[in-house]
Amino acid sequence: MSALDDPIALVYHEARLLDEQRFDEWYDLYTDDALYWVPLTRGQPDGLIHTSLLYEDKLLLKIRVERLKNPHAFAQQPRSHSQHVLQAPQVESVEAITGLTVLRTPFFYMESQLDESVLLSGVAWHHLVPTANGLRIRLKKVELVNCDAALLPQRADSNKGNLDSQRSPPLKPDASSGLPGSPLPAPGWSADQRPHSTVT
Repeated sequence: MSALDDPIALVYHEARLLDEQRFDEWYDLYTDDALYWVPLTRGQPDGLIHTSLLYEDKLLLKIRVERLKNPHAFAQQPRSHSQHVLQAPQVESVEAITGLTVLRTPFFYMESQLDESVLLSGVAWHHLVPTANGLRIRLKKVELVNCDAALLPQRADSNKGNLDSQRSPPLKPDASSGLPGSPLPAPGWSADQRPHSTVT
């Protein structure tokens, strides 16, 4: 059975595509009306009228993908690498008429670029719909454990070779950055730092 025919297999497949930097294939998993949402607060009712870390349609996801693929992108010199560790996805609901399937997946996410790294955790919600080409993602919602706190990367002191004891400035959403934490799908660095790349 193809990963595009099995809801649980599709969630694992999406994470693998991100970690292997197969961004065009990842992008094709989303429907034309898809949304990628990372709430700013716990229990946030929607991303349309409330501020979010990310609330992007497929066009904005395409822009991110093209930036990541650009060999001259400063934020990817050198290229960063990510790893998703997923708990087993659980099917929360299935609509009999539309076939809409909702899955819940707790995760850990690690992204590294030279001596800098970020570790995020949370729960990813996938809303999958059947299409002529198999299942596709209509909505991905990433609820970060620390969504309501400043997202602080671990930074290495280039002179000492160990982790800097000074706290870095809070990460802010940045349209030029990639999406963290899952897939993916994310907050970028402040003006004097490099943005993170991959989608959670």
